Amino acid sequence: MPDVTPERGVVLADTKERAYMRRTAGAVEALAGAAALLDVLAAAGVRVGVVTNAPREMMEHTLGEAALRDRFPVVIVGEECARAKPFPDPYVDGCRALDVRPREVRGAPCGGVGGCAWGGDAAHVRGRRGARWGGAHWRKGRRG
Repeated sequence: MPDVTPERGVVLADTKERAYMRRTAGAVEALAGAAALLDVLAAAGVRVGVVTNAPREMMEHTLGEAALRDRFPVVIVGEECARAKPFPDPYVDGCRALDVRPREVRGAPCGGVGGCAWGGDAAHVRGRRGARWGGAHWRKGRRG
C-alpha cells in the first residue's frame, strides 16, 4: 500500500490485531493431536518454543485461547529481534533461549515448524528441517 504512511500503517495493523483478538475470543482450539505431540516431546526431554512474526499480544492471545501457552516456555517474537523472519535471527534467539546451539539443531530430528511458508523458509536458511503446521484453528461456526 504505497499511499499509506508509516504512522497510518501502525494504526491499521493495530486495528487488524484487535479485530482478530475480538473475533477469536472463545473460538480458538488446539488442533487434534497438538497436546499429545507436546506431551511426547516433553517426555523425551525435547525443549520447545514458539518463533513468530505475529505481535506478542496476538501470539499470547492465540496460545492462551488454544490452552497451549503453558506448554511453551519460550516465545520469540520477530519484532523483538534484530531482524524478523524470514531472516534466521528469531530462530537463533529461540535456540539461545532454549539453551541450544543452532549448530546442534542442524540435522537433529527437530527444527523449524511454521504455519506459513516464511517459517519453513527461515528454518531452512539455518540448515534445519522445516515443516508447516499450525497449532490452533478457529472452531467451526465461529468464523465470519
